[in-house]
Amino acid sequence: MVLTVEKIKAELRARGVCFKKCRAKKDYVTLLEEVQKQEESEENRGLTSEEIEIKRIHEEVCFFRKNLFMVPKGSAGASFIEEVTKLINQFNEGKENMPTALTQLMSMFHLLLQKPSPKSKSRDHVKALSRRLPLWQEGKHDKLLRECREIQKVLLKKKSKQSPSAIRAFSRLMLQGRVGAALRVVRQGDVAPVPITSQVIEKLKQKHPDAAKDPAENETTAILQGPTTPTKEFLFTAISPEVIQKAAKFLQGSGGPSGADAEMWKQMILSGQFGSKPQKLAQAIADLARKLATESIDARYLEAFTASRLIPLSKKENGIRPIGVGEVLRRLVGKAITGVLKNDIISCTAPTQLCGGLPSGVEASVHAARKAFEREDVECILMVDASNAFNALNRKAALSNMDHTCPEFHQYLTNTYGLPSRLFVTDGEHHEILLSREGTTQGDSAAMGMYACSLMPFVNTLRVYDKVITIFYADDGTGAGRLDKVSEWWGRVKSDGPSFGYYPDPGKSWLVVKPGLEQQAKDLFPDVNVTSIGHRYLGSFIGTEEGTADYVKEMALKWKSDIETISEFAYTDPQLAYSAYTMGVSKEWSFVLRTTAGISNLLEEVEETITTKLLPAITGQPYIDDITRKTMALPARYGGLGIENPVTMADLENANSVAATAELVKAITDRKTEFVPDQEMDKVTKAAIRKLKQDLYKSLHETIRGQLSESARRNFDLISEKNSSAYLTCLPIQQLNFNLNRQEFQDALSIRYNLPIVGEARPTNCACDELNTVEHALSCKKGGFVALRHNRVRDYIAAELTRVCDGTEIEPSLLPTNGRDLPEGTITEDNARLDIATRGFWNPMDKAMFDVRAFNAQAPSNCNQTIPLTYAKHETQKKTAYLHRVREIEGGFFSPLVISTTGGLAKEFTKVVKHIAELKANRSGNSHGDCIRYIRLRLSFSMVRSVTLSIRGFRGKKAEATSDDLWNMRVCV
Repeated sequence: MVLTVEKIKAELRARGVCFKKCRAKKDYVTLLEEVQKQEESEENRGLTSEEIEIKRIHEEVCFFRKNLFMVPKGSAGASFIEEVTKLINQFNEGKENMPTALTQLMSMFHLLLQKPSPKSKSRDHVKALSRRLPLWQEGKHDKLLRECREIQKVLLKKKSKQSPSAIRAFSRLMLQGRVGAALRVVRQGDVAPVPITSQVIEKLKQKHPDAAKDPAENETTAILQGPTTPTKEFLFTAISPEVIQKAAKFLQGSGGPSGADAEMWKQMILSGQFGSKPQKLAQAIADLARKLATESIDARYLEAFTASRLIPLSKKENGIRPIGVGEVLRRLVGKAITGVLKNDIISCTAPTQLCGGLPSGVEASVHAARKAFEREDVECILMVDASNAFNALNRKAALSNMDHTCPEFHQYLTNTYGLPSRLFVTDGEHHEILLSREGTTQGDSAAMGMYACSLMPFVNTLRVYDKVITIFYADDGTGAGRLDKVSEWWGRVKSDGPSFGYYPDPGKSWLVVKPGLEQQAKDLFPDVNVTSIGHRYLGSFIGTEEGTADYVKEMALKWKSDIETISEFAYTDPQLAYSAYTMGVSKEWSFVLRTTAGISNLLEEVEETITTKLLPAITGQPYIDDITRKTMALPARYGGLGIENPVTMADLENANSVAATAELVKAITDRKTEFVPDQEMDKVTKAAIRKLKQDLYKSLHETIRGQLSESARRNFDLISEKNSSAYLTCLPIQQLNFNLNRQEFQDALSIRYNLPIVGEARPTNCACDELNTVEHALSCKKGGFVALRHNRVRDYIAAELTRVCDGTEIEPSLLPTNGRDLPEGTITEDNARLDIATRGFWNPMDKAMFDVRAFNAQAPSNCNQTIPLTYAKHETQKKTAYLHRVREIEGGFFSPLVISTTGGLAKEFTKVVKHIAELKANRSGNSHGDCIRYIRLRLSFSMVRSVTLSIRGFRGKKAEATSDDLWNMRVCV
């Protein structure tokens, strides 16, 4: 093959080789040959030429720009998943291509799923994948690579568009369910990575240092000696396909160098569109996890598996914050393994190191540190900051010590950290490959567990200071006690820490002392910042009341800024803003509420911003009165929006957090060396906390209810029913059609809280000459909106029954009665029909028939009865009309499906939904809870859309086309 200068340059860049401009082609050729010889003699020693070629292809495609389509439905997508499974199984079974199986896997996404063109559609993707798969199976990787290079050239030539506006970026991310990423847009705008320059590369290299030499002159100072505990390999038999699928549900984030992101892997593992292929893939991944956890693997075979993308982001003071994005497959395997080893990791690390998986570990750290500082025998608390902690951990010592601290974890970490991990840095034009030789790798879900266990030998050396309370949460170390004792403790941290890869930074460490001890503290700690006011600690504050108040006020200003930005976005898309607030912003500041006592009075400005800016923007109302605000502060299941009042909830949240962590905090402050969580006691404590909150919500609910008028009280009861608020409790994921436009969402809230309908003006009178109130619009049959509401429910239930039963029909004719004597009220007409009929629902082969009724509970015919009686009345009417005829003539079962316009379900409908969910769970492998929640959400959104359409829909007479109109149409054509 003839190599041009450009191709040689590309080969050199793909290897991460920096080179100056050469004068002649032979200079490039010589350089390439030298690099090739070096590769052959070092990292590629023992690999065949074919294996080296596969590795080079992987290195090249890892620098491609993001341009992948999702795995398409149908046979092409199923074949792709089958190929993924095949490669993983070849690795698991030790086949001939085991050394390159995972490398091929991480290359195939770029080679097979490249979009043919920027504007290609789904059918183009199916054709492209169908054409490429046979080439892949025949081993014609070069041909696929050439095609992908041409596609990438087009992308490189294409001028980059301007960064999307913050609101567009926010909307796009929220519609994908990526709340965290959307909130980063809220706070920073659309931040782009730092352009790749030599200075940036140098800073990244400093963040990823070379491997340390021997830990110390005498290795025993950092490497544990003596016999190790036998591993319990049987633990990993618990990693099953079900465990993999459960872990896959919680995957999120972008993809590693392979380009396959969390959504793509979830689709391949969880989707029901590909028959049995996802289950087989889950089985292969489970086998892979067990293999990596129990067998010694040549680390070279895992280079592509452990590789990461490295993205440099800007930091304060012109610094660089490297963000690593690992392969999703590695994250998934790591989740499965750490899930199995959770108790072992906790046993190894608790109660001193609290990042090993303990529930509420970070909250316990804050409570313990504050409680320790408040003790009379404690004069100070030292908060240690370590430099570049996760990237500087001594990997040699860590892997060696893991065999002593958590032997079950040792084999997996040895396999995945046996060689330096490759870090691919690119901005589309400039490429670089760095190596992670020390510490943990960003993007590895096992990294936190590894760090916690690896640091324990060092943490244990600090326990000899029995007068100092030692607390660690990952690299954040804390020592509390008398000044002289903490000074000795600090000296040990500085002397022993570097041997383990823990480098304390005195300039960023803070000593908080009690008043009057400042000078003594400065004399003993000349290299540390000293304060008697206090300092931030793990997102909370330890110190004086004044210092705490100043910190909370500073945080409150940030929260207000977030709320104001969210409010601006709410004017464009209120549902997205609402979800971002309830599932993101409010969750973030709840940590401060839970870990900081006595701050409720400091949050009044935050509450004012919520009431005067956020709620009006979300609802479209100019003003929110006091009773409506209190209602909206309740959880959705109690008729609210879940937008809590931070002033009223702060003290309760803090008390609940203190109660939940009391046992762990006591173990920390008592300097216990071991801690085993009492699971039964935890259950009792959590149940008591839940009951306390539920009792509070019920009390508030009843108080608000007592202040409402009779009609408003009935509406409040209706929106407090189960399922009536489902559409408010899920992410607005566009792919699932769970997103509402601005008018739909604001109309739904206006109806929910009896607020004026906002937006486009509605006619005063209906087409039937009645006053066009909301109640009338929901009941008026003109325009066909009542029938549409009914049909939406019918069609959705029929679609679900089609998936789980046989012979499902819509509007089947009933068999004639032939004069059979049936009870009074039974429909006996020969042309009678029901909404749905199916077989095998309640019992195998038995017929089941259903009839839908969607009623307005606020209609005059219903509002004089209690809500339970209203449901019962409509069910009774349906049963009277059809039950006996279905039983005696059809020989089947009959169930009325009664639903209100608020989304509440009658008893029979609830039973049917539960049974559909059970059948669906058995067929799909999903949990019963997930299935029933999905069905309820679909019903809720169907009802919301049909109700808001009833409010806005046109009910007038359609204009008839005149001869002039027809003539004008012909002329235009």
